[in-house]
Amino acid sequence: LTEVKTTSQVADSTPAKEVVRSFKADKQNLTGCLATKALSKQYSYDYSLTMLGIHHAREFKNKIHHFELRFQDDLDEIARDYGEGVIKLSGELQGELNTRRGTFYTRGYYPVALDLVIEDAEAKIQVPAFTIEKFEHLISQTNARDLGSHILIELDQRTEDVEIGADHQYQRKVYLNSEFNIVDRNNSDFNYILFLGVDTGNIIVNYKDTQSRILTRLIHLSAGEIYYDPNFYADFTLERISLYEENVFTNCLSLLDVSSDQVNPWAFDFKVIKENTNAISIRNSVYPLGARKYFEIKHLQEPIFFGTWEASEIALPTEPYIEQVLNTLDVQGGECVVQLNLNKTPKDIKHNGMSKSGGLYITESFLDKDGKFYQDPTDQTKRIFLKGEEQGIINLQIIYLDDSKQFFQTYCSPETYLIEQL
Repeated sequence: LTEVKTTSQVADSTPAKEVVRSFKADKQNLTGCLATKALSKQYSYDYSLTMLGIHHAREFKNKIHHFELRFQDDLDEIARDYGEGVIKLSGELQGELNTRRGTFYTRGYYPVALDLVIEDAEAKIQVPAFTIEKFEHLISQTNARDLGSHILIELDQRTEDVEIGADHQYQRKVYLNSEFNIVDRNNSDFNYILFLGVDTGNIIVNYKDTQSRILTRLIHLSAGEIYYDPNFYADFTLERISLYEENVFTNCLSLLDVSSDQVNPWAFDFKVIKENTNAISIRNSVYPLGARKYFEIKHLQEPIFFGTWEASEIALPTEPYIEQVLNTLDVQGGECVVQLNLNKTPKDIKHNGMSKSGGLYITESFLDKDGKFYQDPTDQTKRIFLKGEEQGIINLQIIYLDDSKQFFQTYCSPETYLIEQL
């Protein structure tokens, strides 16, 4: 796995001890069958999106009219403002946190990509966009070239600095004030950090907060656009995660006993505490909002990864289960596999893969409760499997039988098996 912000406090998850206690009777009964609880939240959202034009003339900013938003999970879906200067998005969503990648386009301005974080709220979001003239002026000021991609990060009050992972190259890093002009960080206040000429593809971004902690997020960059990051964080006082094991062709789960040093958080070096047989906890954790929580787990011959947000019960495959999946998907070596653990019945799925070279070819398979794989979802589908052949990002939209939707991103990295608990 190469890696997934509002500033509200997040409530503690269901105590793991209560989960284990509720299953004691089943564990004592040899015919007992454990099952994770579907706790996912459904809600309505109402978002208003506007664009702020940044011009070359000093302190000249204006509200943009006549723009459109193209979504990356469904390339046929385009939202427009129809000259009113605002795009309104609303609907019924599944899951506490949804993330949807979109790119804003308007004539005379540089395209802006945004991972839109959608929560249970009414919200107004303003997206800054540079005119071509303004951006060319910034490029010439820094002696950079307009190559690759660019990142504009609006700094949260808790963010001291931002840097890109050492494995990724960029041409220039500059600090901007509230008027989007370049300033010396040692002598002036700054509100934004702008990275120019960044390598495209999956990029690691490291955020240094005021407590000198480094928080990590993985984003995907495409050539010829500016990726805008509003830079918010989500705080968790206490996280409890219960781990279960799923074997081949069974709906039954067993408790997965792992040590604390076998589970490693990906975004930050949090201390993992083992609470009981299959439960771990993490205290006072912080995540860049919009990024899912990812963990590496090393209880099998090869490490696997799992991602979650509000789900506190994680169903992980056994070694025979993984072998069966790899054989069914005809994995030859070098591909990635993403396993989606559903808690509702899907009606349809839309996805679009993005890689450093452009598109990312994705194939999909659906596993039913009868243990058989199908090419399309049915009313018995419980797992979705995606196979990709390059490193990149997958933007997903799942439509459920009740017509609610779920938007999120997952990642493809060669020879990686990733479980997304939804």
